[in-house]
Amino acid sequence: MNFLFDRKTPVLAVPRLGALAVLCLSVSVPLMTGCGQKDAASGAAGMPPGGMAVQVQVVKTATIPDTAEYLSVMKSRHSANINPQVEGQITKIFVKSGDRVDAGRPLLQIDPLKQQATVSSQEAARVAQEANVQLAKVSYDRSKRLFEAGVVAKAEFDSAQSNYDAAVAQLKSLEEQVNTQKAELHYYGVRSPMNGIVGDIPVRIGDRVAVTTLLTTVAHSWRQEALTENFREVADLGKDLHDRLATFAVHAYDLLMPCHDARLDGRDSGRICDNPLRRHSRCIEA
Repeated sequence: MNFLFDRKTPVLAVPRLGALAVLCLSVSVPLMTGCGQKDAASGAAGMPPGGMAVQVQVVKTATIPDTAEYLSVMKSRHSANINPQVEGQITKIFVKSGDRVDAGRPLLQIDPLKQQATVSSQEAARVAQEANVQLAKVSYDRSKRLFEAGVVAKAEFDSAQSNYDAAVAQLKSLEEQVNTQKAELHYYGVRSPMNGIVGDIPVRIGDRVAVTTLLTTVAHSWRQEALTENFREVADLGKDLHDRLATFAVHAYDLLMPCHDARLDGRDSGRICDNPLRRHSRCIEA
């Protein structure tokens, strides 16, 4: 800046650009002051001082249905697994799943042709042995009479008796074999061991089964139980967890919003502020 002195009065000379800036600043300050006073006045007229108006709504209790889904297997407590006692190919299925059957009713048929042939062969051998027994009996009786008459020696008589005894023993053995084969032939027809309901039948006609193959099940009655042993315990734990989470949510809300309108508690006015330490303890206990 340059100072110019007159003879009478000292004058301060300011550049034009600086004078213009000073003038604008002096004019803008009153304008900003006036705008601020106007906003404050309007806020005081429309809103309460120190905050924003909010809506208050009373919380109502409501019933929330609590449901859960569990996977389980239904199995009868009184049921029997039906397995074949022989090997073979399934030729007939007499029942279907869900049929009510009595004890002894046929369920499935396994091809018995091979076993029937075995039984027939054993029967023929037994019949042939019966003929041998009859021949041995005739020879024994003749030798006995001749021995008593003193015609033949005792050794010949003993031989005839031994042949007869062996033929009789062989006949008994063949009879037992025939009975065994007939009993095994009976196993080719699978029958229900008790009164009940037929379960699932996983095999089909034409399947070859062994003694370890599961053919079906027969349940003694309709009484069934879920194999999920801890079902009710899990449900109770889930309900308890649900209640605890609900209680924790209420206390967490109180912790975040420590002060609330007293009108919610039935009072006329004022605000309630709980002890923060007490609110934090309730959240931990929840």
